[in-house]
Amino acid sequence: MSEFIQRNVFEAPSFTLENGRTIPLCLGYETYGTLNEAKDNAVLVPHPFSQFGHAAGVYSPDDAMPGYWDGLIGPGKGIDTSRYFVISPDSLCCIPARNPLVKTTGPMTINAATGKPYGLRFPVVTMRDIARTQKLLVESLGITRLHAAAGASMGGMIAMHLALDAPSFVGRLLGVVTSPVNPLPASMQFMHLIPGEADPAFNHGDYYDGHFPVKAMTEVTENLIINAYTPRFIENLFPRSSADESAYQDINNKMGFEAALEEMARSMSVYSDYNSWIYSCRITAGHNIARGHENMKEALAPLTAATLLISNQQDSFEPPPYSKTMVKDLKELGKQADFVLFDDPFGHMAAFARPDLFSDKVKAFLC
Repeated sequence: MSEFIQRNVFEAPSFTLENGRTIPLCLGYETYGTLNEAKDNAVLVPHPFSQFGHAAGVYSPDDAMPGYWDGLIGPGKGIDTSRYFVISPDSLCCIPARNPLVKTTGPMTINAATGKPYGLRFPVVTMRDIARTQKLLVESLGITRLHAAAGASMGGMIAMHLALDAPSFVGRLLGVVTSPVNPLPASMQFMHLIPGEADPAFNHGDYYDGHFPVKAMTEVTENLIINAYTPRFIENLFPRSSADESAYQDINNKMGFEAALEEMARSMSVYSDYNSWIYSCRITAGHNIARGHENMKEALAPLTAATLLISNQQDSFEPPPYSKTMVKDLKELGKQADFVLFDDPFGHMAAFARPDLFSDKVKAFLC
């Protein structure tokens, strides 16, 4: 990106969730590129599970960490910001809620009735709720139809819900390493990513006035790292040392790769909020576009957006057959849909580490 990124905030006094509960709405967001006069070149990019709406660019000359999809979003890239106006919002219950840049409504939000953070008393949120809040944000910018909704992992799930709930609002649907229904093995894994009770600091989610549950947050981030990459990549990321003898002398000593994993998890989760993690796990585990329908094909019937789904052969979190089946169903319904498969040892994280493998496909699809 050629300029430094500025953050914006969208607010609404109230928003009614699927379950009927009402919450105040506050979402941070970033934009890249320029909205044209017709306001028909907008691309919404919801973020993946553990990220926030910082999809591309940097905030300052000293910022060494560009947005999570910087390899795909920018001038001349797959999502070309010289042509498209990209909107990248923070989601409800955004995990990095402790980052001062992030603006989100979730467990850290002050409950007006008590004057304290909601904690685990925050209402249940669904992927559809997130999609609906992001539609409100887009409409607040005077945009009545998106050129495309595009996302990876959880971001792709949000894009799917938006394209199905408001068919005339989305022109194209792009999903990378995502699925129409979160695979049961992944959902079960997410449920095992919330062992907060093992950390006394968790205090049933009421820790905002005390000590943050660092132990629990580190452990769940370790599990996410292990499952997001392939075994081959993990072996390379945390090489064993044949000279490491300390763990063979004392059961309390960590093996070298164990200590390296813990250090990486701590650094990755410094801004993560544990309660928001719990909600995001539940949101992802419950993702199913067929909820409320007889079957997946019936759920897909309203879709009018041209669709491109891209999967990694080595992705164990969101395996290719789920997206491939969705494309098959769409084609049988007479819809415009395509499936692209690539193969990379980064596993699920290849969507962000190797966008060069599918950038040309994305660029052609958006044209």
